[in-house]
Amino acid sequence: MHTFVQHSGIKDTVVEIRGERTSMPGQVEEILMIVKTYPTPSKKLGEVVCTAGIRLRDMAWVRLYPYPFRQADRDFQFQTWQRIQAHIEKSDSRDRRPESHKLVDVSTIRHLGAPIGTDNGTWKTRMPYIYKTEVPSVQVLLDGIPEKGEDAWGPTIRPVRIQPGAKLTAEPKKDEDWTEEERASLAKAKYAAENSLFTTYAPDTFRTLQKIPYQFRLTFKDMTGEEYSYIILDWGLAVLYLRYAADPLDAIEKVRHKMEVQICGPDKETYLILGNMNHGFKQRQLAIVGLVHPKLSREKLRLPEGGLF
Repeated sequence: MHTFVQHSGIKDTVVEIRGERTSMPGQVEEILMIVKTYPTPSKKLGEVVCTAGIRLRDMAWVRLYPYPFRQADRDFQFQTWQRIQAHIEKSDSRDRRPESHKLVDVSTIRHLGAPIGTDNGTWKTRMPYIYKTEVPSVQVLLDGIPEKGEDAWGPTIRPVRIQPGAKLTAEPKKDEDWTEEERASLAKAKYAAENSLFTTYAPDTFRTLQKIPYQFRLTFKDMTGEEYSYIILDWGLAVLYLRYAADPLDAIEKVRHKMEVQICGPDKETYLILGNMNHGFKQRQLAIVGLVHPKLSREKLRLPEGGLF
């Protein structure tokens, strides 16, 4: 068990972990987690996941990266659209994006209730958070991201509504399986998961990450009519492919149907959560990191004062 005692006006937060009080940098925040990308091998950390959500005290987007998601015990994981309490701090100077933070200690994660449901497909409880933070076009998001250097940064992760009719393509990756370097990284992740103080994995029970041999890309128009094409990093879509991966062509068709009909169909009010890649040489490179697709409704819900909780 762990509890938090946050003192305002000072840099550090007093945290009680496993019965011991300690002062740690950063702050404790309540965040509604919405984004979870499929894991990627990391030479330093084994494998990592990019996660993001909305900080409830001010409705600001917060990116939590890197997140050792699969290596962590289930108590320190989360489902999308679940509120958590987390001890975080701003990312270092190598990541200048304003929303970027990192976990101070994954063992400080605490769940704050069950995930918000879809309300029979209407998403009526979820959508006020999207409406409150959306941008009107992809170009507005791009305009806030400097092309290079350390100019002032605007938002780098936001929901954008798109028109029906988006098309998915599956592009074969250069290597169908992991490279030797990537295998070494994944072996490090397995060791970390089975030997950490904060996991309950027994030896040889941690499953090595499966590679998705295709890069899924969505071509779409935003509500201004401008067309864009970005890769999709959403974890859920990758899991759908893997469920049918024994027949790759069938798996691709399942993913295509999911995106083009169930998510981007004419009966949906579709938003893509777009986030930029942390590449200094190409800062304005965006990717689709989350998918929002309630049943189409003309009524936009307003967020009550003080939030929903």
